[in-house]
Amino acid sequence: MTAGLPASLLVDFSKFRVCIHTRVLSALGNPDYILLMVNPNEKSIAIMRGSEKFADTHRVSYNKLKDGRCCEIYSRSFVKKLLEVCPEWRVKSTYRLSGDVIQGKSIAVFSMTGAEELRVSKEADIDGQ
Repeated sequence: MTAGLPASLLVDFSKFRVCIHTRVLSALGNPDYILLMVNPNEKSIAIMRGSEKFADTHRVSYNKLKDGRCCEIYSRSFVKKLLEVCPEWRVKSTYRLSGDVIQGKSIAVFSMTGAEELRVSKEADIDGQ
């Protein structure tokens, strides 16, 4: 992989949430839509520019990103997919993943190996119980 700008991503299993920092979106050219992808073979997550034409894209609400907030995407199915790839992750935890924005490609790639566990929540487990 070509070296790029360092980036980080948060995955919060207690809220089925992925948090994308505004500087990642900025490095991707502030897209209106983004696409989240998982590569189970490489244990990685990719974020790339999307289009409203594709069903799996997420619209970025920039008006909610003021004051340095991150772009929050809530998806139970995406979070469950991450647990299938990394079953050693704890379902009530939040993890920080490190990665790079690949310049000129409009894609950010984050490694799931070596993810840093930040905290454990007392909220619902992955099946909502």
